[in-house]
Amino acid sequence: MLFLQDDKEYKIELCSQFAQYFSFGLNFTKLHTVLLPKDWLAYVLMKKQYERKVSTVYIFFNVKGKARQPAATILQKARLLLDEFQLANFQPSRPVLHDRGQWTTPSLPWYKVNVDGAVFESQQASGVGVIIRDHGGLVAAALSKKVVCPLGPLEAEAKALEEAVDFTWDVGIRDAHFECDSKMVVDAMLGVSCPQASIYNIITGIGQKVQAFRSFQFSHVKRTGNRPAHILAQHAKNIDNYVTWIEENLVFVESALAQDVLFLSSS
Repeated sequence: MLFLQDDKEYKIELCSQFAQYFSFGLNFTKLHTVLLPKDWLAYVLMKKQYERKVSTVYIFFNVKGKARQPAATILQKARLLLDEFQLANFQPSRPVLHDRGQWTTPSLPWYKVNVDGAVFESQQASGVGVIIRDHGGLVAAALSKKVVCPLGPLEAEAKALEEAVDFTWDVGIRDAHFECDSKMVVDAMLGVSCPQASIYNIITGIGQKVQAFRSFQFSHVKRTGNRPAHILAQHAKNIDNYVTWIEENLVFVESALAQDVLFLSSS
């Protein structure tokens, strides 16, 4: 079905703005024929970022016959539509075990990423602790980071998980098992419960980011099984920004790491 002639300039202008937003490298203002929906969809599917673009197409073709909307409004609606879809549909790629009391090793080729958040009320800041270990229990990488923002306990835990996902990706790990001691955050990631409003955007963002991993999963562990990450989160209180360790010994975490190994050897 063709667009009405009086809609043509409006549609072409929107397409031109979308092309710039998605870096299509196409100039729609030079089109001299009436734009068909199938033509725009063909341009969309020529490139990557399919979900974002298809959601934009959906909103785009549903503005016909309605009040004209600027491109920025359509893009915002498309992003919200995609966020809602991804939050409802992304799933961890492996079964998840809940409520373990102690730390356990991952299986090859996975890495276990333990995460914890801390609140420093006097500093109006929070701390992030992340420790990544391989199937042998060896530390591959660790992070202690201060986030200068007055967060509550739940928000700090969600923010810590977000930082852990970014850090894990940055150090080159693509098969990640994320584990933290906040059951509310884990349940929100698994879709067991709806995230509270204060962490909704963070949870949605995490859900989008982990799609880039080759494989991922989330699980809950009791605090006794998350002590190294807890120590790293508390360590952030005494630093200005962040500290990372790559395949190094963490002297102040050695005792907690040794306890994890002792538990594994006795189980």
